[in-house]
Amino acid sequence: MPILAQSPLGAAFRGRSFPRAITYGSPAASCPGVGLSQAGLSSRAEAVRDAFGTCLADLARRGVTGCACQLGAVDDMVLLPREGTAYARGTSARLKAPALGIDGLFVAEETSDGALVLRGTDGPFALVDFPEDRRARLVLAGEPRTVFAGDAIAVGFRRGRLARRLYLQDATGRRITLLVGFSPAELDQYAAGWLLHPGSSGTQLSAGSAGAEDG
Repeated sequence: MPILAQSPLGAAFRGRSFPRAITYGSPAASCPGVGLSQAGLSSRAEAVRDAFGTCLADLARRGVTGCACQLGAVDDMVLLPREGTAYARGTSARLKAPALGIDGLFVAEETSDGALVLRGTDGPFALVDFPEDRRARLVLAGEPRTVFAGDAIAVGFRRGRLARRLYLQDATGRRITLLVGFSPAELDQYAAGWLLHPGSSGTQLSAGSAGAEDG
């Protein structure tokens, strides 16, 4: 299944010996939680409990409410519905950085450690990583000493990839807004509000599903 064969979390799951379990937030589109059982547990039931506990704790850390978790796989059995097993290697990235003269749609590719490489028509131009929960950093190619850092708001999953809204700035106050993983329809409907940087327009920094309250 692509979500287990191609994602970094899936690779970690496949690297676990039995018993093992993996869980995902539910509903996936608005619940950005994941849970992977610890290695060395004594039973399948214990692995399932551990994966559920990890997923619920992940949702709590992200400040998400009104969500549940669903069991994705146990040992060698995949329990997700077929439509929930897709995984996009590349996904959309809507970037707005007025001070840098950048405003457009790009491609975000995930690395093996969960970072993102942003690509345009001329190739890679930025790297985004996530040093801690709800935080992100962006470094432009050719400017390794210039770091844009700030909030990363996880919204939910789209084709197995975590959709996020990032609001970043560098030491001089230059601002970047990055929307990663959203469908074209969502961007058409909500991007105008989501691209407004907090502090300049009162944009809410809340996690959750796409909706009128977000933009």
